[in-house]
Amino acid sequence: FGGAIAIAQGIDQSANGSNAAVSITNASGGVINVSATALTSENLIDGGEGGGALAKALGASQNASASSAASASFSNAGSLTVDAKASAINAAAVAASGTGMATAGASASAIGVEQYIFGTAAKAHFANSGTLAVNATANAAGSSAGAHAFAGGYGIWGDPLNLDVTNSGTLSVSAKATGGNS
Repeated sequence: FGGAIAIAQGIDQSANGSNAAVSITNASGGVINVSATALTSENLIDGGEGGGALAKALGASQNASASSAASASFSNAGSLTVDAKASAINAAAVAASGTGMATAGASASAIGVEQYIFGTAAKAHFANSGTLAVNATANAAGSSAGAHAFAGGYGIWGDPLNLDVTNSGTLSVSAKATGGNS
């Protein structure tokens, strides 16, 4: 069995206490690039397990937890690009004749911004006037191959939550998975 794992995270903020606040500003001209690439190639057949590839990329994660007021603010006037690519190829599937399995699996996950806010008064702010691009690509090839891709631009979790979201820029999110029998 062969495998590859790649995990990349741009910014991670966390605050806890009676009051908690986190804030990220990517100003005009600012650039944040986060990329994770996992590649594996095997040549196994006749019951041998093929390779697996896992790639996860996260642009920014904000966590605020308070017994009173909690807030998270994210502002992007620049460029934030998050890219996850996973590829698992079991080449034995191409040359195999007869019985046996050449398995391969690939999974890619990319998230632009996630916010977790919990407090008696919780507030989330997200503003994008720049470019936020999130891409996840997974490719698997073998006689038995599977691929999974997930991409999310902005995710928010909280309770109770006052939410302020503004997008006057470009927000693009793409997920592509290719797998199957060769």
